[in-house]
Amino acid sequence: MPEDNSEKLGVAPLAWASEVIGKHPGRAVILSTHEYLNDAPPGRTRTGDAVFGEFVSEHDQVFLVLSGHHHNHEASGEGSALSNDGEWHQVSKNRFGREVVEVLQDFQDYPRGGDGWLRIVTFDREHAELRFETYSPVLGRFQAETVAEDGPRASRFRIPLNLTARLGAAPRPRAPLQTWGRGAAAAPTAGARA
Repeated sequence: MPEDNSEKLGVAPLAWASEVIGKHPGRAVILSTHEYLNDAPPGRTRTGDAVFGEFVSEHDQVFLVLSGHHHNHEASGEGSALSNDGEWHQVSKNRFGREVVEVLQDFQDYPRGGDGWLRIVTFDREHAELRFETYSPVLGRFQAETVAEDGPRASRFRIPLNLTARLGAAPRPRAPLQTWGRGAAAAPTAGARA
């Protein structure tokens, strides 16, 4: 079983994230983190409990947490997982009484290092739900296991969530895309040819 990192959880990253959220009070937040949920035993890890209690629960803007790291349900070893390994989801309430969707996806024990499995999340305002599907572009297929078949280990599931009420009624303006980082070209100056 992977090492539990709860003792190593530093306040600095959570303080930084709290500061960023505080500067953007009207923005919905999706937290993507490494170790948070486990699939066996299912639920939050000690680190996940600490992050939930000190950060997620305290910020009503956080409505979705995506995590990886754990893949213990099928304990047959690397490359031998067939289905439901590294998959779990649950819905918790923050201290404001609002739902936070928490989802684990970690497919590294599937053959060939994971067969390219990835999670697709669809935000559907019209039907007031989040839809989750698991797809492999390597294999060209979806995993079909549903909640009716596999409960919270499902590969395909829907979470009711009134996105308009939870995330705000009006669409937010989009900032223009800006290139940054290594390899970003400087913007051409006035009169220069691109």
